[in-house]
Amino acid sequence: MTKLGRNEPCPCGSGKKYKKCCLNDQKRNFEVIEGGASSKKPLEENFFANNMDKAQSDLDNQVFEINCRGHELLDQGNLDEAEKVLADGLQDHEDTVMRNNLAVTRLLKGELEKSLETLAPLLNPDNTELEGSPYTYGVAAQLCALLNRLEESRAYLDKAIWLYDKTIAKLKSEVPHEKLEGLREYTVQIMRAAAYLEDHRQVLDLFYHWEDEHARWENYFMAAVASFNLGRYQQAISLWKEVGKYWPAANSFPEVTGLVERGVIPPFSLPYHLSSLEKINQQIEGLSRGTVKLEEALQNSIFCMMLLSFIFETQEEEDTSLELLEKLVANGGKWGEELGKNLIHAYYLPTSLQMSALHGLVLKGVYKEGEPIIANLEGEEQEVTFKKNVVAEEPDKQTQIAMKKAKKLQKEGRYQEAIEHLERVTLENNFYPPAAINLSILLRFEDRLQEAEKYLMMAEEIIPEDPLVLFNLSALMLDQGRPDEAEEYFLRIDKEKASEEILEQLELLEYEVYNAKIQDLSFKQHELMRSYEEMCRADLEEKPVTTKTKLHTSLKKLPAAWLDVICNILEIEPARRRKEREKQLYEALLDQNNLKRLLEIALDSPSRSLLGYLLKMGGWERLSAVSQKFGTMEGAGYFWEEDPPEVPTALVWSVGLAIVGRTNLDKRREKVVVIPEELRQPLADLLNIKSGEYQATQETEQTQQLSFHNFDDS
Repeated sequence: MTKLGRNEPCPCGSGKKYKKCCLNDQKRNFEVIEGGASSKKPLEENFFANNMDKAQSDLDNQVFEINCRGHELLDQGNLDEAEKVLADGLQDHEDTVMRNNLAVTRLLKGELEKSLETLAPLLNPDNTELEGSPYTYGVAAQLCALLNRLEESRAYLDKAIWLYDKTIAKLKSEVPHEKLEGLREYTVQIMRAAAYLEDHRQVLDLFYHWEDEHARWENYFMAAVASFNLGRYQQAISLWKEVGKYWPAANSFPEVTGLVERGVIPPFSLPYHLSSLEKINQQIEGLSRGTVKLEEALQNSIFCMMLLSFIFETQEEEDTSLELLEKLVANGGKWGEELGKNLIHAYYLPTSLQMSALHGLVLKGVYKEGEPIIANLEGEEQEVTFKKNVVAEEPDKQTQIAMKKAKKLQKEGRYQEAIEHLERVTLENNFYPPAAINLSILLRFEDRLQEAEKYLMMAEEIIPEDPLVLFNLSALMLDQGRPDEAEEYFLRIDKEKASEEILEQLELLEYEVYNAKIQDLSFKQHELMRSYEEMCRADLEEKPVTTKTKLHTSLKKLPAAWLDVICNILEIEPARRRKEREKQLYEALLDQNNLKRLLEIALDSPSRSLLGYLLKMGGWERLSAVSQKFGTMEGAGYFWEEDPPEVPTALVWSVGLAIVGRTNLDKRREKVVVIPEELRQPLADLLNIKSGEYQATQETEQTQQLSFHNFDDS
């Protein structure tokens, strides 16, 4: 195959050299692998290829294949082979994309200077034959930041931003949106350059500046990290939820971020680069086994975020998470100490977590063994002490006496006195498991279930398969409304080792566990249905509206069942077809008598007040403001034809007098509650809202909109 040289006559027949003619017009395929994501589309599908002749097509197909081969090798982690393929290709074909990809390969190998040298021809302003792309300048900015050449990095970053904005603005008017995906991936490299400069504000500014341009979830990840590092925790929580759609590990980050915002977890900074989930999970397992040192693992604060997520969210492996928390507090330096002290006062957290934090502080030497420690447990300030107990196989004399006294007091119904006797010997003497089991039973009688669980768990650690311990744990789980765990403990009971007394009660326990499981299943089904309703209503709330939505548009957005409800209230026989039903209701709602009927029959006083409030605000208001004043719709459901809502916003929505949706306000998409425009004046008349007051509000709104549009145009 003959290769077309840059200095040869252009095959289009213009008489000019190829480099001065069609080569400059083609500007290479943006959908090849610069951003690290190869589309592998045939060249003829590329938007620059519409007028290419065969010679040009052959040349660019060769370049495309080399770039794709380099990308495959990068994906496989074969950096040396990828470098060879791209470097050899560059010898035969001078190509901006290929040069960019070779530079990135060398960056990944840690050869920063060599990578920057690779880009040098594209960065040279005197080189008129070669031109760098926004991607080129983004990578150059990263390299200079890593080499601590900060002024150069800033200059390249500014050039990358300027060139990207200029390029995308031009192409948007010429090229279909879907064809620009490869170009939009440049935003990742440019944001990454700002990240390497640790300029969190610029990372966030670029994210929102290119809000409609993001082609990859890494943009959201970097914006979430920037928000977290700037202390904008609510913003970070929102962004973590977006990241979680593509990187499931981030689904647990909002809870940790919320605890940082509340001051429970001390602030820490996150890096912009990710470790593999496999590596992080291996580190967590290594910590629990003692094969990984915590101090080394904590150098990666993404690992710290994952570890905190594991600790605060794990239910199945509670023992492991408690052990890891203890280590985090004991070995996490000043930060770990602050974490431990915060946790022992966070009364809304499980007591087991707080006790692990306390133990970590004792291990760290912050508190001495036996020293009184003030902690806020279960909403009350309590004095706690830690003391090592030796496990006793047989009871000492004091324990024997205490157990006899407790048994006698229990028969007399004097449970509190019995508890005091057993607590004293269990905490102060050597730990004797049967005494702890008896103590837990007494505590259950007094409905002190968490304390009972603590003593049973201590006994289980020592005699994990003892039928008496498992029987009481199963019964305790039932008391606490935890049927799944009750079943687990019940199934672990070995009947051959159980006493006759336990065997006699096992059948009753089995029945109770089975009955609780059925009730729990029913509850879960109810919760599932409730979640489904919330999801359906949330979908409706996302539908686009305007602040001047018309009635016919509003009716189109209502579920069919809601239309039937309105027909029923107005005593209208619903038409079979939806379009005809919408027409029926459109005509009916324009009749003031029907509006009056809806106000009197369907709405209560708060709902009528809401309509009055909206009318005084010009016919619409942000949902957030309405929720603050009239209550949130959270939990209000969706199937309102069966169960009419009580929340005013939901009630007026369900009968078609207002609609909820999203609209653009001050360049942001916000949820609003809107009264259809045709209903505003009739409702104002019925609700005795003065005409002047309502019209004045409308005029103010129009003036504000006019001012906004004038500003926008300028």
